[in-house]
Amino acid sequence: MGGDSLATALTDLTPGGVCVTFGNGSRTLTSFHPGDFYHTPGARLQGLRLGNFMIAGTDCGPMLRRLVELVRQERLRPPIDAVVPWTSIGEAAERLSRQGVDGKIVVTID
Repeated sequence: MGGDSLATALTDLTPGGVCVTFGNGSRTLTSFHPGDFYHTPGARLQGLRLGNFMIAGTDCGPMLRRLVELVRQERLRPPIDAVVPWTSIGEAAERLSRQGVDGKIVVTID
C-alpha cells in the first residue's frame, strides 16, 4: 500500500485504529497532513515486511497469528481483490507483478 490509498487509510483511522502496511506495491510516494493522523487518539501505523524478518531468522508465527486475530475480530479489514485456488497462484503472482491488484489476493488451499 502506498500513495493515495495509504494517505486515505492513515487519515481515516478511528481512535485506536491501526493501519498495517506490507511494503509499497504501488511504488508511489504518500502525502498527507500529519495532523490528520496525529490528532486521532491511539492511531498507529504498523509497517511490516516479512522478508526482512525471515532473513533475520525471526519466528513470524506470533505476528501472523496476531494479524489473523485482528481480521477475525473485524478490527483489521484488508481489501480483498480476489480469492483464488492455489492452482492459480501463477496467475495471481503475474497480476501482482503487473500491479494489477486492487487490494489483496487470498489463495485457498483445499
